Amino acid sequence: MDYHMHEYSDDEGDQDSSHSVSYPYDDEDSEFAADAHDHESSDDEEHEHDQDEHRDRFLNLEDALNRMNRANNESGNAEGSFGMNQMFPELLSMLREGSGSNNTVKTRLDSLIKNVGNCEEDSYIAMESLRELSEQILMTNQLVLDRALDKEQLITNIMTVFSSHKVKDELELQMQACRCLYNLFEVSPETINMALEENVLVDLQALLTEINYIDLAEQVLETSDLISRIHGNDILHTYNLNCYIQYFDFFTIHAQRKAISIISNSCARVKMEDFETIEKLFNPLKDIFINSTDSIILERIINILYACAKGMPKDSMLETLFNEDILNHLIQLVSHSETSLENKLHCLDILSRLADISGVLSSKLIESANLAKMLDDCLHEYSKSPDAPLHETLMFVPKPLLNSIARFIALLFPTESDRLLSADASKSNFIVDDDEKLNTLITVVTPILVEIYVNSIDFDVRRYVVLALIRVISFMKSETATQIGPFLIKLIGSALAQTASNLDKGMTNVLELDGLLVGILSILDILTTRFGDKFIPLIKREGIFQLIKEIHDHFQGIHQITSLHYDDSDIKNSPSEGDNEDHLELSDGDDEDEDESYDYDMGFGDVDIPESVKTKPMKFHIFKPLTLGYVEKKSLQLSTALLELFGETDASSNAELAHISQFVQKLRAIDVSFDCTSEDAWYQLWTTLKALLFNNEFEISGFELISTGLATALAEFLERYNSWVTVAQRIFYNVFETQLRTFVNILHSGLNRVENFDLVECGLQGEEGAVASLGKQIRIDLRYTGEPPAHLDSSFSSPTVSIHCIASFATLNDFLKHRFVKAQFLSTILPRFSPAETNEEESTMLHDDDAKNWTFEFTFDGKSIDMNDTIFGAIARGFIAKNKKVSDIWKETQVIEFKRTPGNTDVPDLESEENYSLANIYSTRALKEKDDGDSLASYKILELLRFVKGCGTESDMFINSKLSAKLSRQLDEPLIIASGILPDWTLQLTREYSFLFPFETRMFFLQCTSFGYGRLIELWKSRNSDSKILNNDEQLQQLGRMVRHKLRVSRKNMFLTGLKIIGKYGSSPSVLEIEYIDEVGSGLGPTLEFYASISKEFAKNSLHLWRSEDFDKKANATDGESSSDYVKDLLFPAPLDSKCDNAKTLELFESLGTFIARSMLDSRILDFRFNKLFFELLHKRFTKVALLDNLGDLKGMLQMLSRVDEQLAKSLEYLYDHKDDSVSLEALSLTFVLPGYNIELIPDGTNTFVNATNVEDFIQKVLESTLGRGIEKQLDAFIDGFSKVFPYVALLILRPEELTELFGRIDEDWSTETLYNCMNADHGYTMDSQTIHDLISIVTQFTVQERRLFCQFLTGSPKLPIDGFKGLKPKFTVVLKHAEDGLTPDQYLPSVMTCANYLKLPKYSSRDVMRARILQAIEEGAGAFLLS
Repeated sequence: MDYHMHEYSDDEGDQDSSHSVSYPYDDEDSEFAADAHDHESSDDEEHEHDQDEHRDRFLNLEDALNRMNRANNESGNAEGSFGMNQMFPELLSMLREGSGSNNTVKTRLDSLIKNVGNCEEDSYIAMESLRELSEQILMTNQLVLDRALDKEQLITNIMTVFSSHKVKDELELQMQACRCLYNLFEVSPETINMALEENVLVDLQALLTEINYIDLAEQVLETSDLISRIHGNDILHTYNLNCYIQYFDFFTIHAQRKAISIISNSCARVKMEDFETIEKLFNPLKDIFINSTDSIILERIINILYACAKGMPKDSMLETLFNEDILNHLIQLVSHSETSLENKLHCLDILSRLADISGVLSSKLIESANLAKMLDDCLHEYSKSPDAPLHETLMFVPKPLLNSIARFIALLFPTESDRLLSADASKSNFIVDDDEKLNTLITVVTPILVEIYVNSIDFDVRRYVVLALIRVISFMKSETATQIGPFLIKLIGSALAQTASNLDKGMTNVLELDGLLVGILSILDILTTRFGDKFIPLIKREGIFQLIKEIHDHFQGIHQITSLHYDDSDIKNSPSEGDNEDHLELSDGDDEDEDESYDYDMGFGDVDIPESVKTKPMKFHIFKPLTLGYVEKKSLQLSTALLELFGETDASSNAELAHISQFVQKLRAIDVSFDCTSEDAWYQLWTTLKALLFNNEFEISGFELISTGLATALAEFLERYNSWVTVAQRIFYNVFETQLRTFVNILHSGLNRVENFDLVECGLQGEEGAVASLGKQIRIDLRYTGEPPAHLDSSFSSPTVSIHCIASFATLNDFLKHRFVKAQFLSTILPRFSPAETNEEESTMLHDDDAKNWTFEFTFDGKSIDMNDTIFGAIARGFIAKNKKVSDIWKETQVIEFKRTPGNTDVPDLESEENYSLANIYSTRALKEKDDGDSLASYKILELLRFVKGCGTESDMFINSKLSAKLSRQLDEPLIIASGILPDWTLQLTREYSFLFPFETRMFFLQCTSFGYGRLIELWKSRNSDSKILNNDEQLQQLGRMVRHKLRVSRKNMFLTGLKIIGKYGSSPSVLEIEYIDEVGSGLGPTLEFYASISKEFAKNSLHLWRSEDFDKKANATDGESSSDYVKDLLFPAPLDSKCDNAKTLELFESLGTFIARSMLDSRILDFRFNKLFFELLHKRFTKVALLDNLGDLKGMLQMLSRVDEQLAKSLEYLYDHKDDSVSLEALSLTFVLPGYNIELIPDGTNTFVNATNVEDFIQKVLESTLGRGIEKQLDAFIDGFSKVFPYVALLILRPEELTELFGRIDEDWSTETLYNCMNADHGYTMDSQTIHDLISIVTQFTVQERRLFCQFLTGSPKLPIDGFKGLKPKFTVVLKHAEDGLTPDQYLPSVMTCANYLKLPKYSSRDVMRARILQAIEEGAGAFLLS
């Protein structure tokens, strides 16, 4: 990667030089102005004067170029080199045209314009002249056109065509006039102003009053749309917007879009004074809005509604415009999955504005609209599965959508009575008569808000949630409170616990956290004041009483120190400039007076649009600007009042806690004489525990789980008997099966209370944050601390530089080395550059020691820095070591000390990923011990969660929404990731407790931390492809550009060729692409087929890598076997015979590991069917856990064996059941040879028979050979091969079942619904075409083998991505394949573009013909990429 570095110097500004370029000045405009009243006869003289002047200029320039050409030849340039006149032929041609032929062109154009003006005399000539003018305007050189075309006269004459009664019925003439005007506006936008002065809008609108020629109407709309993009306000003030949609139903879809676009652009800055115009518009517009299905039309109408909602500040106006039909349709659009995110946000903003201004509309929304369904549908669109819980779904909902939903709910309800946080006015006329609707809404909304708060780390989202909850519960009835109170109390407990933790860390001046604290305390105050009898006992059981006391004591201490004497004056409308106190400006966005760029696409097209005609974003002034003193005062007041209330019922809480404390005592008493080998003992333990945790009147809370010490005691108990964990898990599942989810939820609740994992933020926000931070430069002072070179002064050796944050110190070393090399060179040619006092020895050293071989040692804060470390990473580690915020790095210029190291040390190769791999940084980092005091309680609960997860339960219930949200927020810091300074908890939790996080989050974490710098940057660039910052940052665009390595292979001996490629290029950081010799296909398709083919080859029986039940075929297999030679079972390593040479097998396993890691690196689809146990044992082997947990637990071991070989497991179980029956055992004539393999389990095993005395030893040896020592070397070889690409430790983030799916073993969804949702029809087809219906019907009825063939035909791989058809990128698209040369469609086969997932399908005569042709194509088309 290339890094940019700029050096600063004290006198840098003095070195700037200014350059000016002089152009011949033409005062032609002023002359024209002076002669404006001269007689017409002067025009010819003027034109002649212009012609002479242009000719003189051209001759002067041509003479100058010829002189430059002669000077160039005389200077000794090679013969035949280009002269200046040859280098600028286009310029000279243009100038000749402008001088010699300009008059001819002008004369012709003037004549045509004159013909247009004479339209009443000869309309046909006028029409033809307009047609030629239209072509000339588009085709003529712009410079010539500017000189030759009289634009004002042309516009005047076109207006004559529009206004003349004699040509009123000449519709073709008027259309040509309109088209000419459109072309003129498009080429010269400034002419629109001229046309407006001629009242062009009135004339154009008149043409729409009666439509006798649809082409004319559509051309009028095209022209008006162009005007509206810049002068929409002028169209609005014609007070005739309805004319554009008067005949809306008669227009084509293209014209309909233009009509709505005109109105949208015109209403961009609508104001209250325009209400009458807008009111007349809304009736016809409403019908279009409700009935239209076109996404572009809907988007434009939403823009209109947005602008009108923003521009009309009176509630009466909004109540008139926005009737119930419009409200319901807005809600439907928010609910609909096909509505874009931008439009959803737009609709929610409109609804929020209406609710904010009008109490009547708020009441209507609650009573008449199904808001509960809207919220449910809107959020569950982002669910990864139909039955996904809400907390998991919310992780994937975009933050702006969560923000808009919370704000809408907050504005839907009136302000709270005490208005601690609110700045908006109270609603008038807010009356909800339907209590049932209100209660239903509150019941649905409250849990959603609680989950949003928990799942979002973002302050903006949380503040809206808190305010919404305050307002919602202010309207809550007693019966509703009973249902939603527990949700609120859990939220309060979690939020207050986080606040108390921050206070313990000394984060006392974080105004944002304190602002949220006031809101949380206010929620608690309302709950206890209104429903104290219902909730105070539950509040105390959740430990909220203790938290309130801690918070009260904290602010009481501040009060005693600073004497908090604040009154309402602390709540300021805006912070004063001279005020030194911190303020929290809790307002929604920037000041209204500022010009903001609107986040949504307002449909202005490609023209540069003035800011004055764009709609500004809505501003919702909901929150008061708060001071730190105010929130401290209110926190103290609220906590004091709550403590007084809690104190009245404190005794009951103590009695309950005393009852809970018996849990730990009983558990420890059981531990004294516990028989861990007995299933009955485990059953008794878990049964007793379940009875204590759950009964009809009691269920333990997360707080009680922690405060009683039960979580810690139980985790330590299981740790002592870890070797028997499989037995414990098996019995635990049987006992707790019905209460398992409840127990897991309690563990999550406890974890959320005690976890205090901190985020590391780089401190860059807005345009500098997120992906832009990767291109950020940091300014550092370099200070040379070694013996200064004799020939340099200190200012030279200690520069200030600006360098990319993610550049390494090796880059900085090269920069300094180059700097010293230049100094050394100068000292050899400039004697005065070397100080006079330099002695002979120093001079000799200076010139003998070549500076280009120097190496420097860098330090920050006295700590040595590795050459491979990044600039930002090294500085950030220094900050972290001193417990300083990384975000404070930017507050001052950081100082890096350096000195020359003795001798010449090799510097790592900057281009080598092996020397500096992000994955290696994270894989080799020493993580903190789990017994760290701050996190000990968290890890105890995590161990319990891991224990329960090991029972084989479903994974969804173990996802922790709070930690997942934290991890997602941490991954929004690409500079932190690239600098190798992710906090330890992110690595530890993702590796050891991966079940806490959704697959998508973990996969993104893996890609960010393990795939190298280049792919990290590419990943972030792809995620932010629409970012204006990214697209405008050229330096960032250059960073991390991936190198693509194309390899051409032969289909003959493909497996051997593939092994060579894996060995040579497997660990390369480049992107590998495969092409086949003698085939034209290239890109993704052939590459995917290569990976699929190699996957298949690895599964051959003849390689003897895998277990197979078909022993005879496996034993006699050869390399020439047919396709039936492939292993049909799930792939699991076959045991090795230690007496044989296994080098080839181990080499293949190593290549397999490299191949699989390579596929992950390049996001290639594989076609393996691995046994899940294979990856379970790989994970165990890497983490140094015994492959066989406990041979004493024979039942558990046989269950494990049955997953590999069910028949063998049953046989061993039979032997164990008859271990005392000597007769039966001897009748079997078994020897100590591994069943199915010629591998002796003990020396002379062939001659050692199994009997009652050694049968248990035989069973143990079989298990060890099959699942233990017999496969250890294969597992090690696989891990070694994998780690050549990136460290295997990174793979621990994915669970074994996920890995098997990722590498090919997944049940694909080929349902009709999925295909309709994931297919796109284009270029001749729509999704309603009968051909598309037939195609989907055929594809859904394919057999498994036909699906594989079709998928390989379409994409190059026989398997779909892990997300199925939804994961295909680009989207699966079907287009019409046209028949040619007199052939019928039935005579064609379908063809594909595999790189684009593009199916070209003829329009067959019947479904049967289509099926036959598709099957023929997928069978005959396999195995080659040829032209179609």
